[in-house]
Amino acid sequence: MIFTINDIILHIIALIALFSPMAAISPYIALTAHYPRKIQRRISFKVTAYSVIFLAAGGWTGEYLLRFLGITLPALTTSGGLILLMSSIPMVMNGTSSRQKSVISNLQDSDWKSIVIVPILFPVTIGAATLSYMIMLMGQMSTFINYLELSVIILLDAIVIFITYFFAGPIGEKLGTTGNSILIRVGGIIVMAMGIKILTDGLKQLLPGLAG
Repeated sequence: MIFTINDIILHIIALIALFSPMAAISPYIALTAHYPRKIQRRISFKVTAYSVIFLAAGGWTGEYLLRFLGITLPALTTSGGLILLMSSIPMVMNGTSSRQKSVISNLQDSDWKSIVIVPILFPVTIGAATLSYMIMLMGQMSTFINYLELSVIILLDAIVIFITYFFAGPIGEKLGTTGNSILIRVGGIIVMAMGIKILTDGLKQLLPGLAG
């Protein structure tokens, strides 16, 4: 399968919407605000590096995992679209996300290294919907060029993650609660639209009669 520039842009936007910078800023600030700026920078670097590793691993090994589990790509595409759709509902309705609430409610004052993987990387930065999306993307890869395109998509998403966390403190202060809520809702609408598109594409593959 050959990805067009529009396809690549669409996938980048989808990953950024799934990450939802505004939804990630609040729990990130709550987790790191009491650390000095130097430590906050180190956390942003480490989370970004781990994000690239886990997204690449999820994408590049996803196809083999599907074969091992006996899961078809249409089934995964359909379930991935459903997950995206469900993930978008609290974002659109409440201006927040379930991951944001769960992380903030379980805050503890701990060593900064202990919070990099959990909860900042998982589930604040990378959730089940993101991993499902990466595996679904991998199922569409067939050439070396596709792998390079996937790598570019991951790296561009990582840049957004880094910028978000590096400037999280100043951004959160300037936007305020209302600004954060509005942007989370906008991100939720994008995720919902992507979820509906992926869900219908998957259903058409599972049930060809739906394609007319």
